[in-house]
Amino acid sequence: MQIDKRQLKDMTEEVDQLHHESMRTLRDEFGEIHFGDGGKSLRNGRRDFMVKAGVGGAALAAGSLIAPVSGLMPAAWAADTATYTDVDLAKFAAGLELAAVGAYQAAVKTGKLSDAAKGVGTVFATHHQDHADALNSILGSAKVTAGNKTVLSTFGPKIAGAADEAAILDIARMIEEAAASTYLFAIGALTDPKNAGALATILPVESQHATVLATVLKKPASDYLIDFVTLDNALDPAKFPA
Repeated sequence: MQIDKRQLKDMTEEVDQLHHESMRTLRDEFGEIHFGDGGKSLRNGRRDFMVKAGVGGAALAAGSLIAPVSGLMPAAWAADTATYTDVDLAKFAAGLELAAVGAYQAAVKTGKLSDAAKGVGTVFATHHQDHADALNSILGSAKVTAGNKTVLSTFGPKIAGAADEAAILDIARMIEEAAASTYLFAIGALTDPKNAGALATILPVESQHATVLATVLKKPASDYLIDFVTLDNALDPAKFPA
């Protein structure tokens, strides 16, 4: 399959801009959160989540492919909150982000990627590292330093055995879809709903990663717009122990 390298580069640049804008917001918000005794949480909680979902360009697509995050809110709020603590969810998310970094590094090492695809892998891996660093900044002594080993063992062999560039990018797309869906699960499962606004800042970036990859792979729009971000796609921490 022929990848449109110009389209890939242009869409990646758009996502990178969104990422840097979201990180400025995320750092401000995470500065007000600390999981644990004596910590402070966001004051505006799910009202912030709603604002992010409907205003300011927070969408699950790049360029002209716009699908507002607000369509996800009922499903997110309906998630079972009884199983995981907020610390558990933040640690799982950090481990998933680091696993994504490892997956992109493994993809580059295959030698099957063009320079354009390597560039995308480098940019997206940096985004995942930034998200992991932000999550670890509020975990303190409970911070996560290694990627989720079950995620890596699941996707690593697939990357190593991929036939070509398109196959590798499709695996990366699946990882990004799983990451976005997992954030949806985490937002709904938070014990303290006030923390939802911060995690909602990360979700659109992960979703746009998947959109870029699906678009250049010429996937049907139904595969990468709002429909793919469902709780069915979320990675269950019980099935992917760190």
